[in-house]
Formats: sequence, C-alpha cells, structure tokens
Amino acid sequence: MGNNHSSTAIIKCKLSNALPDYQHSSWCDDKKARPYISEQDREQFIYGVAIVISNNGEFDLRDHNFALLYSRRENDRLVARIVAEKNGVVTAKIDGEGDGKDHNEAFKVLRKHVETKLDKLLEEVPPPTAATVTGSKAPSSPPPPVRSSTGSANQVREPPAGGIPVDAPPAYGTGDVKSRKM
Repeated sequence: MGNNHSSTAIIKCKLSNALPDYQHSSWCDDKKARPYISEQDREQFIYGVAIVISNNGEFDLRDHNFALLYSRRENDRLVARIVAEKNGVVTAKIDGEGDGKDHNEAFKVLRKHVETKLDKLLEEVPPPTAATVTGSKAPSSPPPPVRSSTGSANQVREPPAGGIPVDAPPAYGTGDVKSRKM
C-alpha cells in the first residue's frame, strides 16, 4: 500500500504544479469564472485527475510530467487537455468531450468530463468485504480434493476433517501407527 500511496502523492504533486491555482489570476475578476470553488475543491479535482489519468492505478505515471494544454479547433474554439508525458512523448491524456469559447469555458468542460469519468471508475470498484475490512484473507474456495493412491485413477476422496489424507503414510497420521490397517 505504501507504493500506491507514494505513487498517488507524487502524481498529485506534479498535477498541482500543472493545474491552475484556486484563484487563477486571469479568471479572478468574476467569481463564477474561477476554476474552483475553494482550495479543497481544487485538491479534490487534482485527486480525481490522478485517478482518471492513471485509470485507477492501472498505469504507473510517477515518472511522467503533466501539463494542461489548450488547443484550438478550426472553428476557433478551445479544447483543454491534461497530458502525461515522458521524455517528450505524450503517453496518457484526458480531454473534455467538448470545447469552449475561451480558456475558462474549455477548462470547465474538461473538469466536468473528469468528474463524470471519475464517477464511472468509482462505480466499478467493488464494495469492501469483511476480509478486506478486517485485513484477514477469506478462503476463496474449499481446498481441492485429495487423490487416493489405492483407488482407481479417477476416484477422488475429500480430505477428512483433520486435513490429513486417508492414504497418508503413518508418520503423517495421528501417531497411532498400530491401529492403522494396511
């Protein structure tokens, strides 16, 4: 778990440097234009981006750099993208499903896409079981049956309650060799 935690912390730190601040200077003249409601809202978004861009930890992006890029479409509308690059090659990206007339609008489209994608990823996570909550491992299935060496090749016997196969040598039995009939 330590590696996953440190991996997420590294990605979040790098994303924090790539994404706009809580009070982005060019968007501050109007409160509705701010990219985030609060600093906590920004942190939540960064964490969401880390989960989405790594596909819930499926891709290790610790050694990547992140950037928020805007590209212009032929209709002069902007698309906001968050990219992960390594050695100058983009290896992962998140882009909104639409575009905007300016940076602010394009970023809002990107943000909505990240939040929607995050919701879909989190819905796929199974609920915790008693074993994962307590830290113990629940048996995934009953132990396999033990093959008998005295029976036919296809004969299978279930192990006895003590876990010792019926055809085990006397040394593996209960210690009472005399009562064992051969």
